[in-house]
Formats: sequence, structure tokens, C-alpha cells
Amino acid sequence: MSGRAAISGFMCQAMIAIISFLDDESWDTMTMEPKGIDAVDIILKKENAVIKCVQIKAWHTAYRQSDLKKAFTNLCNSLPNASHELILVGENYAVDGEKYISDISTNGTATSNSIKTVRLNPEELEKQLIGCAVNYVKRKKYLYTVRSIEDACEKLQKRILSGTTIGKEFSRNDVNKIIKHCCFLYNPVIEVIGTFCLMLIAFSIYQTLSINNLKVVNKDLKKDHQQQNEQLDSIQSEVRQTNEFLANLQGMSEADATGLTEPDSTTGRLKSGWGPMRNFYSMEHPADKITFNSIVDNIKEVGSELFFVSASPYTGDADKNYWSDHTVVEDGQLYTVRIYVHNNAGYKDYTAQDVKISLVSDSGYGSTFTYSAIISCSNSDPAEVWDGTTFYAPEGMECCMEYVEDAIFYYNNAGQHTFSSEEIKRLFNGEPVSLGWEEMDGNIPACNEYSGYFTIRLRASVRDVHL
Repeated sequence: MSGRAAISGFMCQAMIAIISFLDDESWDTMTMEPKGIDAVDIILKKENAVIKCVQIKAWHTAYRQSDLKKAFTNLCNSLPNASHELILVGENYAVDGEKYISDISTNGTATSNSIKTVRLNPEELEKQLIGCAVNYVKRKKYLYTVRSIEDACEKLQKRILSGTTIGKEFSRNDVNKIIKHCCFLYNPVIEVIGTFCLMLIAFSIYQTLSINNLKVVNKDLKKDHQQQNEQLDSIQSEVRQTNEFLANLQGMSEADATGLTEPDSTTGRLKSGWGPMRNFYSMEHPADKITFNSIVDNIKEVGSELFFVSASPYTGDADKNYWSDHTVVEDGQLYTVRIYVHNNAGYKDYTAQDVKISLVSDSGYGSTFTYSAIISCSNSDPAEVWDGTTFYAPEGMECCMEYVEDAIFYYNNAGQHTFSSEEIKRLFNGEPVSLGWEEMDGNIPACNEYSGYFTIRLRASVRDVHL
């Protein structure tokens, strides 16, 4: 293995380790390159017990059956009481290698042992890492900027790479501190306040020099000093209000990393999140099978398709909509929930069949109101994918989202499609309804030009929490 290939492999290993931290919250500690166990790259523990052993391969040559079988066997023989996962990064697979992976997935040497493929090059894998980090800080309700996300990912990669030389163990708290620190360091509120304080200090120095040079009378000095104190009091008041707002955000219940969940035991409301965990693809390298909403860089449409459900205040003009996973509502305001549907297969003759959409939502009033969607298909892998968006009531209030009659549509390049009253009734009963291309017959061809948007318009009702 060349030096460049070795470095690329270590970088991929570090990025996969970080993605595991961001997406999987079932473990407490992570050990990189554990001493004495050559077949294992990462050990995950829960309450000091080993729950999973992971090996990551990022070969530049084709993955062949003989090499894969040897690596997978050695991995499964290490720490046999744990589950084992072989992760393959790259896009070059020999025919016998593909067959071996398929046999393992179909037959399963053990339910706890598996092979996962990440068919992305290192550059695309880094984009996926950024996307996962953004989703993580959204769940944690941290304020962030692009700079803070990039800095956090860079610091985590350096920390993990340095830890591989000594078999260092990282706790979940260790990694989360780095992310939280970077989000605070580049917090836009902190940056604005810091810049303003520097300007205030510079202004004070300039004013003091001017006073000494011009010998301003004492009365004017006192007046100017009083005005500065009033400005400082105003700034401190704004800082206190900002801190209270941040504290309220941090106190909100966190949504799960993936999956539609049972109602929260404290609030009784649903949580939003994407799922299931699946192979990811890019616009340049689409899927080699029928799968939905798994491309992570569809910038022209929704960005990462994992977050395919979003909402915006209704404007009547699609170009003026602002789409978000988290929306604070106003009483009586109309909102549009948008659900993106895309068959990611790279071949146009890979037509998805029996494609359907189901809606899951909260009912009644609460501090939050979640709308989620499930896209299912009889010949896709996985058979269904899901995501959700959450509406928030203003502080001290609670909200409910009510359907606006005759405001459910499906848009694609073939035109606007409507649904019958019977189909709408089934949707609100939690039953699936067919989508399609020219007809809503359940058939959707592959590629971006056949994608579409399902939309539903809602009206927010807000009331005092004590009513």
C-alpha cells in the first residue's frame, strides 16, 4: 500500500468513526486501533461491555471475494461475544466480491455480523460527514455556522487520528464537548457581541484621547460617560435576553437520530427524525439499485435527501418559501409541508413499483406538533424511508396544525396531480396512497427528472398553555 493510499485509509476510518458517533447513540466509549487485536479498527462499549467490533476497509483496488472473506472471518473471530461490522469504503467491487457481500446480507452468518458498503470516494464521504454533523447539532439545538461545523469535524478527525497510535479510548462526552465548544466559539451571537464590544472599547479609547486633547469640560465628560453606561446597560440587557433564549432552546426535548418514535414520555408528542440507516449516494455516483431519498448532495433540490420533509410559511410563490426542519408558528398563519420523492437508481429502466406515501402526525394542542412522512415501495431497498418536520408554539403557548381543505397536491415534471376525497380520507387515517409519474399508479422511473414534491397546506392554531 502506498503512502497516499494509507493516509486516505486512515482518513476514511476517522470519518466513519465520527459518523458512527453522530448517528448511533447506543454506545458510551469508542476505542480506536485497540492494542493486540489487529483485525479490529474500532471497539464500541456500553457500560464497559463490548457491544460491537468494527473494521473499515478503504481499498483503491477492487474488493475481491478472497480478500473480503479473509477480513470478515478474522473480524468475526475477534471478541466473539460482540457483534461485528465490516465497512467497505469505495466504489470498486469485483463481481465475486459483490456476490460475497450479497450472500452475507441474504444468508447472514450471524444476525449480529454484517458487511456495510459506503459507495462514496473520500471527498463525497467528507460531504456526508458535514451533513451528519449539521443534523446532530440541530437535534442538540446548538446554534451553529458552516465554519463551526467544519472546524468541529476537523478537530474530531485530528483527535481520532492521533488516538489511533496509542489505542486511545474516547467517551461520548469527550466527542460532544469538542462539537459544543466549536459551536459556542463560532456562535453568530457571540461573534456579534464580541465585535460590538471591541468597537465599544475602540470608541472609548478614541473618545478619551479626544477629551484630553480638546480639554472638554467636566460637564460634557459626565454626560458622555452617562450615555456610554446607558448603551452598555442596553447591550447587557440584550445579552441576557439572548442567553435566556438559548437556554430555552437547549431545554427543548431532543429528537432521535433516526426513526419514527413513540410519543415522548414527558410531553406525549411525536419526535421527528430520518431513517432507516442505509447506504448513501451522490449525484455523480447514484445508486445501482432502486432506493429512495439516499443522495446526500442534491443541491439543486433539497441538499441532503435524508431530510426530505420540511416546512415553510405559505407565500403563494414557491421562490419565496423558506424551508426548515424546525418552524415557530403564528396563530392563523398558513404553512406548507413539502415532501420530496426521488428514485435514486442510476438507470432509467429501474422503475420503482407500488410507490406510496403515508402521513404520521401529532393530534391536539401541544408545545410542538410533528408531521412525518413514510415513502414505501415494493421493489426498493430499503422498502421504506421516513423523515419529519416539527412546528413549535411560541413560549408560554401551545399549537395545533389543521389541514386546509383542497390543499394536497403532488408536483413533478409531468404536471400537478390532485387526490380524491377518499384518498385524502385514507391519508388522515394513516393509510398509504399511491404516487406516480404521469398517473398516480405507483410507478416512478429512476433519475432526477422523474422526482416530485408532495405538499400539504396547514393552518396554525395557537392558544395560551393554561387554557
